[in-house]
Amino acid sequence: MKLYPAAADYGIKFIRKDLSDNNVIEALWSNVTNTNLSTTISNRKGISVSTIEHLMSALSGLHIDNIKIEINGPEVPIMDGSSIKFVNLINSTS
Repeated sequence: MKLYPAAADYGIKFIRKDLSDNNVIEALWSNVTNTNLSTTISNRKGISVSTIEHLMSALSGLHIDNIKIEINGPEVPIMDGSSIKFVNLINSTS
């Protein structure tokens, strides 16, 4: 998974690099399609990414609301089950 700064008003978007078509999923509440054991978001074509809650928590806590997230698969790594690893990794690049 790679995170890239984005321009103002870009929002938070996941890009599924393992797929070539319809691979952009916007992190919007209206795109939440499942919350059973983790949070899954999907685009209109049914392409999804799951276990986004820890990364989204880190982004929220750091006040990051414009970012491009490239991911090579259907699930964000769970790391240690919290957002602290994501916070530390993001902060180490600033």
